[in-house]
Amino acid sequence: MNKKQFILLPFLIFVVFSLPFRLEGAEKQIVFSIPPDGYPPYLIDSNRGILMDVLKNIAGKKGYSVIVVTLYPEKREQKMHQNRRVDARANSKEWTENPDEFIFTDPIVEHEDVLIYLKGQPIKFGKIDDLSGKTIGTMLGYTYPFFEPYFSDPNLLIGRHDVTSRESMLEMLMLKRLDCAIINKLVALWTIKQNKMYQGMFDFTGTSVGSVGYRLVFIKADKWRFFVDDFNDELAIMKQKGELDKIIGNYR
Repeated sequence: MNKKQFILLPFLIFVVFSLPFRLEGAEKQIVFSIPPDGYPPYLIDSNRGILMDVLKNIAGKKGYSVIVVTLYPEKREQKMHQNRRVDARANSKEWTENPDEFIFTDPIVEHEDVLIYLKGQPIKFGKIDDLSGKTIGTMLGYTYPFFEPYFSDPNLLIGRHDVTSRESMLEMLMLKRLDCAIINKLVALWTIKQNKMYQGMFDFTGTSVGSVGYRLVFIKADKWRFFVDDFNDELAIMKQKGELDKIIGNYR
């Protein structure tokens, strides 16, 4: 070995052993997908939303950046996720096909459906018979496991009326063309908050008609298994300190 080779050898050893760590640092990013229209207030855009706020908060603490991509329709988003072109998305275990193929965080927020009604037309709802003869507003293309058996029950005569937006749903309630409607409570509160015309006009039944834990779901990989463990620890701290409640409160 000549003198030049002797001098270069330590440098080459340094480069070889430092390279993996540099690559690992460069790859500390989460590619997160949302629909183009978001799902307010859970996901509004690349910077706002309950789940987005929580994800960016915790990811930042762990040295990760969040790269947001918009994918539509949902089936394409799922396919991209399954093909590992996207690292994570928002979902619940109950809505995910083959949930064992993915890694889920602990629930971030409860996704709760309730009945909403016009304050001047209160709805009593303790049992399903209370809704006999009523017309219920629903979202076009949505299924409602709690209600599906009753919509087709000829003895109850519960009518289903599909609408294409939550705004249309609230406006039809105001026009008294619906007796009540099925809506996610946080979505309803966000929609009402955005439009003064709706404020003070509606109330909710106390009985939930469907509830699931809304989470982040990651592709199966060791690095995401470790990250999700850390994420859950940080999420528990946010809940304990009231930080999560504060985030949710910003969107009510």
